[in-house]
Amino acid sequence: MNLILITIDCLRADRLSCLGYSKQTTPNLDRLASAGVLFPQAISVGATTPPSFVSLFTSTYPLMYGAKLYITDSRTTVAQVLKEHGYHTAGIHSNPWLSPYFGYHRGFDTFDDSYQKRHHQSLLSKPRQLLKRVIGAEGRLYEFLFPIYLTLMAGAYYTTAEVINRKVISWLQANGRENFFLWVHYMDAHEPYLPLSRFISPLKKYNIVNVDRKALSSPGILSPKVVSERINTYDSKVSYVDAMIGSLLPTLERSSISDS
Repeated sequence: MNLILITIDCLRADRLSCLGYSKQTTPNLDRLASAGVLFPQAISVGATTPPSFVSLFTSTYPLMYGAKLYITDSRTTVAQVLKEHGYHTAGIHSNPWLSPYFGYHRGFDTFDDSYQKRHHQSLLSKPRQLLKRVIGAEGRLYEFLFPIYLTLMAGAYYTTAEVINRKVISWLQANGRENFFLWVHYMDAHEPYLPLSRFISPLKKYNIVNVDRKALSSPGILSPKVVSERINTYDSKVSYVDAMIGSLLPTLERSSISDS
């Protein structure tokens, strides 16, 4: 029997058409839901990546084992258990918080997080720390420069679902005949909520990132028009991920993986 775990970062349940959303955003997930078991209510143990995925992979609560929000030696992952029972295991994603630095590679024969040559802190923390150290975290200069940094980083820390799929299909073609556990994680529903078009002017990108950053602390600054635009952009990202999942299904069906 083969096991495939697909996770989608920042996916809202109320944006899935199979769970009642008025827009038809997720036809492929709907098809999977209709052919399997759909849980209309599922509650995460945390609101962010570290506590949620620690629990998902180890069946432990975040505050257990010293409340470490990474996979310590005291926790056993599902990949480790399956590997011990003869499964070939693979994890493919691009979330820096799910990297080997936090122990998520444990139990995987193949682990591709798209950052094997870059430390997560270099990508996420050091530029911001340098900015704070040079000019300080207060004042107008920081308020002006930090959104520029966010704009330059926008989307740079994750790999698109299209690229993830190519890696998944390549792995399946090489390993799909063995009993396997495959984990695939998509990041495309995560911020920044930029239009899917690849041709976005730097100024428009800056404005979107800057306004969204301020809206985190003051949601009321967004006009109804901007709110509607952000909702439509988010919905399009959800639909994009759904389409990418749909593009994997024929590969599974052709190889009879989905029936095993």
